[in-house]
Amino acid sequence: MMARFEKPLTICAWSKKVKIDDNWLSLEEFLYEVLHIDFSHGISPEMAEKVQRETKEALKASADSP
Repeated sequence: MMARFEKPLTICAWSKKVKIDDNWLSLEEFLYEVLHIDFSHGISPEMAEKVQRETKEALKASADSP
């Protein structure tokens, strides 16, 4: 089921919130409350690699500091 909108959706370039009337909804709220779509969260391979790299760097910096 695809919802049709009369005009393009306004999405914040920074927060990715969706503007519906005068309200800003998180993407999750929009999907669930407006489109009635259930979803789950995961992590993309790129973000998993980034988080792993940043965690290793933080642990190394922590171990190196007095």
